[in-house]
Amino acid sequence: MMSTNIISSTDVQRKFTQVLAKLRSSDEPLVVVRDSVPEAVMMAYSEYQELTMLKKQLLKKKMEEIWDAMRIKNADVSDEELNADIERAKRYAKRHR
Repeated sequence: MMSTNIISSTDVQRKFTQVLAKLRSSDEPLVVVRDSVPEAVMMAYSEYQELTMLKKQLLKKKMEEIWDAMRIKNADVSDEELNADIERAKRYAKRHR
């Protein structure tokens, strides 16, 4: 489990090299505070890459769930009806830009 390490924005400026070294050697993110208010999070680049990948996977899963629900909901709708609905939506979108 990750702990939360807090560092002031002033310390980040003063000790930037040491902060980067700490990030490289640990999986622990750093919460940067200014006037006791969290402003940013610093993390190792590998952690950022993993977080980004997980976010993309989650979005893909949500989209697949939406498509599956639409496929079930529209199972009885013919291709002609779907195409007609799409064309009406396109015309509507053009008129209401």
